[in-house]
Amino acid sequence: MIFEMSEAFHTKELAIAFVDSIYYARQNKETNQEIGELISRYELTRLTENKNKIFKELKNNLEILKTLETLISSQNLSKKTF
Repeated sequence: MIFEMSEAFHTKELAIAFVDSIYYARQNKETNQEIGELISRYELTRLTENKNKIFKELKNNLEILKTLETLISSQNLSKKTF
């Protein structure tokens, strides 16, 4: 579960680094869905106080990332000419 989440975040990291508009147009929604499902499953586990704090930070940072990705996607779409 952790490996899959790490892999999904790494994919997002590469998309940001390369400003990959194709990723945002075709795959980002699916990746967010996958991460959401993994987070939901992980929430069912018992966590220590410290791990719970870190997990809450992860979820908060994910929401910030989604907001930034929305901005990136809208900027990429507005730059395209048809």
